[in-house]
Amino acid sequence: MDSLVFFILALCSLSSTPFIESSTPPIEKLVIVDTGDGVVSTPLIIKPSEPTFYYLNLEGISVGQKTIQTGKTGGNLIIDSGTTLTYLDQPFFDDFVTSVREVIGLEERRDTPSPFHYCFTYQPSVGFPSIVLHFTGANLSLEPKNVLLLYEDNLVCLAVVPSNLEGISILGNVAQVDFQVEYDLQGKKLSFVPSNCAKN
Repeated sequence: MDSLVFFILALCSLSSTPFIESSTPPIEKLVIVDTGDGVVSTPLIIKPSEPTFYYLNLEGISVGQKTIQTGKTGGNLIIDSGTTLTYLDQPFFDDFVTSVREVIGLEERRDTPSPFHYCFTYQPSVGFPSIVLHFTGANLSLEPKNVLLLYEDNLVCLAVVPSNLEGISILGNVAQVDFQVEYDLQGKKLSFVPSNCAKN
């Protein structure tokens, strides 16, 4: 069968920095998705009790060499292009942000602006750890721009915060920037492919 082509909305960053600026949100763009190299797919879960939400099953997140498991199955994360930040279930968020702090090793800003929970003063010499989302059947590698926001001056904040919904996490639009995302409702599958869509 020939490679399939789909029309979707992708989120693109217009920022010239390694991070997305909080004052310059991602823009939506109509693109064509070619399901070729680099595509990863995971089951798309639609719950009868909440048919307007699209769920994925997040099994864990790797921060550098450390992997944190969610211990959840059956759809524990909503993918939502209308939500800016990524929200993680509170106990899981605590483990995740602790791992990020350990790897970055920079002094945390004490007067963290709301709604963020972890901010630091950016230094070009600091390397940010690799972050991989482990979905059922798919590993999604994120760039710094998918998890960090440039708030003001050199203040960089983690674009991941604790969820106020028990047992539910949300993958926001910052995490989806420069990914083309295919929703296959009939096949009950969601696919990601990295793409610098601002150039397309």
